[in-house]
Amino acid sequence: MQKQYSEFATELRICNAIAIPEQNSELGTSKKIISIFYIYLVITLETLQIEGFKEGAKNMILLQIGRYILNRSFVLILRIKTKLSETNGLILHGLKNSKINYLLSLSFLIFSVSCTNPDFQGNTAPPKDQLEILNTSNDEFSNLIFSRVDPTDKPKVYQVSFSWPKFSNGLAFRIRQGSNQSPILLDQNSFSHSVDHNQQINYNFELVDSNKKTVRTTTKTVRVPIDLVIDENHKGLTEDLDISVQRLYLNEFPLITNGHNLKITAASVYSENGTIKSFIERPKNLAPDTKGKFSGNIEITSKTFLGSINIEMTSGVGSPGEDGPEHTERAKQGANAAFPFIDCTSRRDYYPEPRKPGQIPYADFCKCGQEVKASPGLNGLNGIRGSDGADGGDTGNVKIYVEQVLNNSTSKEENLISTTKFVKVTHSPGNGGQGGKGSKGQLGGLGGAAYTHNECKSPAGPNGSNGLDASNGKNGKPGKKGLTCIYIASENINECQ
Repeated sequence: MQKQYSEFATELRICNAIAIPEQNSELGTSKKIISIFYIYLVITLETLQIEGFKEGAKNMILLQIGRYILNRSFVLILRIKTKLSETNGLILHGLKNSKINYLLSLSFLIFSVSCTNPDFQGNTAPPKDQLEILNTSNDEFSNLIFSRVDPTDKPKVYQVSFSWPKFSNGLAFRIRQGSNQSPILLDQNSFSHSVDHNQQINYNFELVDSNKKTVRTTTKTVRVPIDLVIDENHKGLTEDLDISVQRLYLNEFPLITNGHNLKITAASVYSENGTIKSFIERPKNLAPDTKGKFSGNIEITSKTFLGSINIEMTSGVGSPGEDGPEHTERAKQGANAAFPFIDCTSRRDYYPEPRKPGQIPYADFCKCGQEVKASPGLNGLNGIRGSDGADGGDTGNVKIYVEQVLNNSTSKEENLISTTKFVKVTHSPGNGGQGGKGSKGQLGGLGGAAYTHNECKSPAGPNGSNGLDASNGKNGKPGKKGLTCIYIASENINECQ
């Protein structure tokens, strides 16, 4: 898959304009003429209907042929530029049905796709001698050196390239980067090497003469873009991330947002069945009355997208309701029965003291006084209702903005499927928390105790009624689904659901 990434990165790099070296005065003068042909080829392409163009000019042989045709076309343009002004543009009309029309259309299309910068194909400006160099300003001298940063087929690795005019009289450059320096670059007008991503590098250019004496110096600062590569070392986000990168690489190691917002702007996205997840496991809230955790929003903007991606938007479960507290004791007991007043007649002479065994005392012949009945026990309190569960967490919005979706399929049907279904988004909002359980009603109090002293008796009071059991709390509501918006400029697709 990595090889396919590099091939597509080479074959389908899109240029905003066709670069033409300013050092070549003839080519610089021909910009207007080239612009006329460039506009005309747009109309011509509708007639050509070449499937190879629609497939992104994947054939590398076709690319090389196109570059050759383009070089020949430049020569042809230079030859006819004077004629073009004389005939007031009639040459363009005359080329309408000629083979040149198709050659130019083909070469410009392939040239714009392959994005080859002529500055690094060898500078064709006249050689600069020592006197001319010494008479230039610092800015003019610095502007003689062109810099360029290109991605390689390896993640986090870029190639920095420089080019400059050829020098006469033995002049040559020596390049220093920190403590490292190149040998004197005799008979060279270009230099390139590989560097790591995400850094700013200062290059010191020393122009030396044939005696290796430094004539002029200048410094060129190069900013190397950053690549974001999700690998086994990724532990998940700890805060919101809003980042601009050159390349984003996704693979079998999921990018975990942990509920944070994610916004990535990239020139290219390479996803080998990559996955972006809100959480490794659905989070649960233990704190009472807490809504489920939000999944976070995801937004990816890219010029090109190769591969497929699966985005899993998952939010947390709402916290459960609390159970109603249980009654630990019964309701209060009723008052006991009693006979506070007893009417007794003294009859000591009937069984005088000391009494014989079996003789009852005189007090047992007392009469019962006013009866006080036992009161019933208090009624028990009702149980306490459980609290409601909290609502589940919502899933955020997913927005994918892509200029062009690339794929490695040659089948039109498979091409369509991979283009329109390169991203799969699933929303799984969290469920609401379960309502708390209601507690049981309190047991009623016991009735007052009975009075059973001798012949004076009074029954016990009735028990109080038990309280009613309480109802459970309501379950929380499930979270809401966020929107999914997919925009593909090349396919004129703009859908939100």
